[in-house]
Amino acid sequence: MTSEELAVVTRSIGGVQAAIAHLVNLMDAKGILNRAEVAGSFDETAEAISSGPKGVVEVGTALRQIATMIRGMTPREAQADAKKLN
Repeated sequence: MTSEELAVVTRSIGGVQAAIAHLVNLMDAKGILNRAEVAGSFDETAEAISSGPKGVVEVGTALRQIATMIRGMTPREAQADAKKLN
């Protein structure tokens, strides 16, 4: 995979994370769910799988990033964090 292809994948993942956070925040604003509970659930799941194999640990990292975004991180900040992982 070229560095350009990797950059596209990274941006795509960041976009999906931002979309999830946006939907959770929108549903919270409409009273459908509580964003703090969802973010906490993502963090709990990430913690539970943190000692697993490498691929599972990476899923935990993604869950933590989404939880952070749900709590108010802007998509630009989240993308900057995602780039630090590469």
